[in-house]
Amino acid sequence: MRCEGALPNQMGVRYSHIFLILLLLHGANAALKDPVQKWRTLSGTPPLVIARGGYSGLFPDSSQSAYQFALVNSLPEAVLFCDLQLSSDNVGFCTTGLALDNSMLIAEVFPNNAKTYKVNGEDLHGWFSVDFTSNQLMDNVTSCLAHTKDNPLPPPRNDTRPLIITHNGASGIFPGASDLAYRQAVEDGTDIIDCSVQMSEDAVPFCMDSPDLTKGTTAAPMFTTKVANVNEI
Repeated sequence: MRCEGALPNQMGVRYSHIFLILLLLHGANAALKDPVQKWRTLSGTPPLVIARGGYSGLFPDSSQSAYQFALVNSLPEAVLFCDLQLSSDNVGFCTTGLALDNSMLIAEVFPNNAKTYKVNGEDLHGWFSVDFTSNQLMDNVTSCLAHTKDNPLPPPRNDTRPLIITHNGASGIFPGASDLAYRQAVEDGTDIIDCSVQMSEDAVPFCMDSPDLTKGTTAAPMFTTKVANVNEI
């Protein structure tokens, strides 16, 4: 009499073969799926597109047209960057830089209203928004700029509050782009830190307004042999 059947060691071999086949099928199925790509950001989310002054390459910087065009033609989560200035009656409007005469014809309209203020330890001469009422500015020189009077600025999406972006941190309290300035800005509740990135020769980034280190550091007396002229800048 002879019994047909598999020996115990043969059954183990069969099970191992089945396991390997299932493993290969699972691996092939996983390979067919699109790999999940992660963004190389701190949070892993897509980087924000920040339109400073709106679509300023096509329309005047900080104008309503520039902001509206950027809002329509950019990514859904784009951020509109407004360099906020305040009039003497606390109406906000967007324009680049403190001195209004750099971006508008205010010197021709109010030739006798120039003043000098101490800004970051240096005297800055020009025409400044805090010396004019909103009506003076709106009726004469800033009618095309985005502003908060009668709320013509594009509203934020999803009924959220506007993002607070600090240029070089809390630079009105501490030196701009310093660790103390950025820490203070974070403590004050800012949403985004605006950092003007410079790069060292070994590809280490750091925040500083100008590539010229003599303007904000003590590099000049310490590294006199490294003085150079860069004609391309």
